Amino acid sequence: MRRNEDPGYAEWADQQDVEDIKVQDATIGSEITVPCELCGTPTRMLGTKRCDGCWEIERRINHQPELARKILTARGEEQELQNQQAEQLISEETQC
Repeated sequence: MRRNEDPGYAEWADQQDVEDIKVQDATIGSEITVPCELCGTPTRMLGTKRCDGCWEIERRINHQPELARKILTARGEEQELQNQQAEQLISEETQC
């Protein structure tokens, strides 16, 4: 009797096909990406649609919003000072 004529083989072969499909689906599923809703970086996180970096920052901001506000305010003040210094240098150069 040949393998393909054996009823046990047919059942086993059908089960192998199902298992192969599951493995292929798992492989395909792990390779699907979407752009992060915040920064656009491709991410495999289909539920949150956040890349690792954005998810981590968002989580930390949500856990300590006051600290995040202080940090962003300090950075904003620092940026404003840098902008003023740049404007001053430009105006000094144009006067020369």
